[in-house]
Amino acid sequence: MKLLTLLLFVLTCSFALSQEKEFHIQGRIIDGDSNPVADVYILNYRNLNKAVSRQNGIFDMWVLPGDSLMISHVSYMSQRIKVFDLMVNPVIQIALDTINIIEVDIFSNPQDDMINAKKNIESMGWNPNPTPTDKLTEKEVVQDMVNRENSVMRSEATSLKILKFSPSDVVGAISKKIKKRKKSNEYSSEKKHKKNYP
Repeated sequence: MKLLTLLLFVLTCSFALSQEKEFHIQGRIIDGDSNPVADVYILNYRNLNKAVSRQNGIFDMWVLPGDSLMISHVSYMSQRIKVFDLMVNPVIQIALDTINIIEVDIFSNPQDDMINAKKNIESMGWNPNPTPTDKLTEKEVVQDMVNRENSVMRSEATSLKILKFSPSDVVGAISKKIKKRKKSNEYSSEKKHKKNYP
């Protein structure tokens, strides 16, 4: 009896759910200042139907009461809303998706590249100019730096050993060894032959 009642209940619920029909719903999307937001993308998770809000922030689509909608826009945070909540209040407020960026100074007068380069070098804490203790001119400092870099590069180049492999060289070396052995064998056999026959 209980099993029959349970089966009847399940069939009734499934029949009732299958009788649910889609209906047309409208909503309005606004920002934090109650201004309408255009080009908001609305997606129905159930059937993947899509809609886009117009200039006045209004959108419309066919839904079921139990559907969930995903609201997304490039400049705003995405959010999920149930159709039942939209039926109660058709206005959806979305929040700006803000990104904090580092402060940038913009100058109206263009500065010389040399001045900018010097400022960058000074900010790194390195002074390329000769100090009084160096007793070198600026040209000598640059030449010294170039010489040091060249010596480093030369030492790196000489420390590298490049593996040289050539099949013809290997074959040539093997054939030379074979020829040497043949000659030494011929020489030793001639020597033996001379010993036996004076």
